Amino acid sequence: MHLVGHSMGAAAAWSLALRAPGKITSVACIAGVCGGGKTSSEASLPPLLVIAGGLDPIIPPERIEAAVQAAEAAGRRVEYRVEEEQGHTLIVGYAIESVVDWLFRDHSGR
Repeated sequence: MHLVGHSMGAAAAWSLALRAPGKITSVACIAGVCGGGKTSSEASLPPLLVIAGGLDPIIPPERIEAAVQAAEAAGRRVEYRVEEEQGHTLIVGYAIESVVDWLFRDHSGR
């Protein structure tokens, strides 16, 4: 199962991945904070794509980046992108094609 979430939905998608270790294949978070939290099955967490909007006043990249850094420090597989010219809402339409491509990519070599 692949999950995509935007804004608060990004946090919900990641929360589900934490609660269902081994059942989620990949998670993509768009303009939302994710990557943190604790689980007893760290090794079975899915790869995570996090995309921030450089012009996002609601959830600015600095806030997202802090969670990404914490996830990386915990040894989680995270790819982080900042789309400099995107805000909070229109980023979804801008990024969705690359998100779907990423979700179905083979992440086993990471």
